[in-house]
Amino acid sequence: MQRKVHRRHPRGRPSGASLRYQARHKAMGLCSVCPRPLAGGSMVYCTWHLEKNRQRKRRLRGPILCRRCRKPLRESERGPGRRYHPRCSRALIGERERSPGYRRLHAEAARAYQLRHAAQGLCTQCPRPVVPGKGVCRRHLRYRQERYRRLKALGKLSGSVREAAPIGVNRQEERVRTRRS
Repeated sequence: MQRKVHRRHPRGRPSGASLRYQARHKAMGLCSVCPRPLAGGSMVYCTWHLEKNRQRKRRLRGPILCRRCRKPLRESERGPGRRYHPRCSRALIGERERSPGYRRLHAEAARAYQLRHAAQGLCTQCPRPVVPGKGVCRRHLRYRQERYRRLKALGKLSGSVREAAPIGVNRQEERVRTRRS
């Protein structure tokens, strides 16, 4: 099958005949370049022309370099908005989470969440109602009890458990207050 080559206007614009051909084929559900049916998901090209257009764009675009290690991304690692190798991305997340600024922000947000939930009578870990006399729901109370038993069995806890700070009191501030008095 011979491919139809569209004529172009001398100044680089498509000719009127070419535009009419494209409009006519689009209305009939055909490729805008050849008389084949449209590819699934495409509104302009058949399967063959869609693949050719993708190859041309890949070739013109060139390799996409990882922003961290500057090595080219493989085709399987490319995607919309992906500019890092999966390994580099995980490393960046780890670096961010280890930074003191991120830890401080995370701790502040977690503390605000706990205070808000305590004021509403909800568990400080999730949105469930609290067990009367406790600051957490049944699920988290059970988890804490199991964890305590496990640690005690391993010998990682001494016989007494130090009293937890009441909600809204920072342990560091409490220590400073006790030293001054």
